[in-house]
Amino acid sequence: MNDIDVAYFDSTDLRPERDLEIERTLYHLMLNMPWQAKNQAAVHLWYERKFGFPVEPLSSSSDGVGTWPETATSVAVRLLADDQLLIVAPCGPAHSREDSSC
Repeated sequence: MNDIDVAYFDSTDLRPERDLEIERTLYHLMLNMPWQAKNQAAVHLWYERKFGFPVEPLSSSSDGVGTWPETATSVAVRLLADDQLLIVAPCGPAHSREDSSC
């Protein structure tokens, strides 16, 4: 396993340092795991520098996951207030909770 991607959305804090803070927290919770946290609200700030072309700002974590090139792993899970899990699989089966044209 190369890494464990954690996609989150926080439009109030676009600092790259915030990603590192979240990664450090995750490392303390589960040692020796290759965490990589990315704020989907900030992707448009660095995407062109890394991949050579600009992208529009994303509107949610679900929006971000839907753009991942590895469609087999483009799945997001969120723990809701009532302890239910919300699973977002924009490139998954037709019965997923999110529609997308992956």
